[in-house]
Amino acid sequence: MTPETVMIRIAGGLGNQMFQYAAGKALAARLGAETKLDTSWFDQAMDSKAPRSYALWRFGLHDPIAAPAEVERFKGDRRVVRLSRLFFGKDVRPRYRRIDSRETLAASASPGRLSGLYLDGYWQSEDYFSDHMDAVHRYFSVAEATTNDGRLEEIRRVDSVALHVRRGDYESNPAIKARYSVCSPAYYESAVAVLEKRIDGAKFFVFSDDPDWAKANLRMPSNTEYVSSGISDNDGFADFCLMRSCSHFVISNSTFSWWAAWLRENPDKIICAPDPWFRDGKDDGGIVPRGWIKIRARA
Repeated sequence: MTPETVMIRIAGGLGNQMFQYAAGKALAARLGAETKLDTSWFDQAMDSKAPRSYALWRFGLHDPIAAPAEVERFKGDRRVVRLSRLFFGKDVRPRYRRIDSRETLAASASPGRLSGLYLDGYWQSEDYFSDHMDAVHRYFSVAEATTNDGRLEEIRRVDSVALHVRRGDYESNPAIKARYSVCSPAYYESAVAVLEKRIDGAKFFVFSDDPDWAKANLRMPSNTEYVSSGISDNDGFADFCLMRSCSHFVISNSTFSWWAAWLRENPDKIICAPDPWFRDGKDDGGIVPRGWIKIRARA
């Protein structure tokens, strides 16, 4: 008996939501299960210093949203689940299982007699949906045609390079800053040199939540345009649509630009990514796909 439902906890900004959804849908497809979304994280997020909103609806995705009582039944009390694993080596609740690590995800391949799985994590690697990549492209395909920005025509016409500078909570939130950090100007300048060497006449489009900082601190070629953030609804979807339409990418250590680069269907695209991804240099969990060019993130 396979689980009837995979419930996916959706949290964080647009890029994180996309990773969670992609991993959850791939898991459900393997098991022949339906999906439901737990969006309760956003009830508190809008009151935080870095508010986020549920944004997957932007792609025309309308999976059922789970009711609070159903969420509690699926995910269980985290302390109970932790003690269960400590003493029994697994979640021994009779009908539901919480999936929150690579190990528990692997165990879901043989789910036994379960009614549901609760997927709780960030799942920041294409490895979690590598067997369903075509489906993931379809889930998020609407983004390419969802902007009226006048720059879209030029971005599609030239050899455009999206360069993403993420600052925001990477600077202002101490907890996030301890885990991440802003990529150095040297990273961006090294990546620009790689792109200029490989692409004749490349035009750079700088996307940033702090364009003034980018203008003041990055030495960019003359053929550069700074795209004002325009983030009025805290998910940056308009910027995402423009970025995703570029031909090549210099991403920051942000899932926002990761997805823009990953989704671009250009067989000749060049993608530069920071290394290491995290400030502490710990294992990035395979977030940077093979074939992307890794460049030292910080001097």
